[in-house]
Amino acid sequence: MSTGAQKTDSAGHKKQIVSEPPKKLGKFIFGALFLGVALVAYYYSTQTPATEQKISKSAKYFTAEELAQYDGTDPEKPIYLSIMGRVYDVTTGSKYYGKGGGYHFFAGKDATRSFLTGCFDNECFAKQPVGLDGLSEKEIADINNWVKEYDQKYIFLGYLK
Repeated sequence: MSTGAQKTDSAGHKKQIVSEPPKKLGKFIFGALFLGVALVAYYYSTQTPATEQKISKSAKYFTAEELAQYDGTDPEKPIYLSIMGRVYDVTTGSKYYGKGGGYHFFAGKDATRSFLTGCFDNECFAKQPVGLDGLSEKEIADINNWVKEYDQKYIFLGYLK
């Protein structure tokens, strides 16, 4: 059964008039979607990028020995790790990077190659070359993705010498 009004034509026949959605409804929906997308775009354009929000006031240079002091074994010290020579304070993730955490092996070290090789014991860290020598473009791109993630989650402190 259709809804709508009945109308009588000039010959006296009754005809059912089926109501249609207003033609402006499509324009309204399109306008609402456009406005929503515009508002989301505006919101993100006004936000400070995470990499700017989580940068220490003054970047520092760390030696491997200095970095090793922040390995999560001393509860009085923050926890640091390095990836691609960039040092991050990962103390907010202490349940992961602190003593007994699943990623504790990264703490106090440059973990660049371990992110690629999956080798996490101290022997692997000792044998791994420092820097990007010998890495493929794909491996460097994979590491850069990890750097982006760390830039968003943790405080960038400085660089490994």
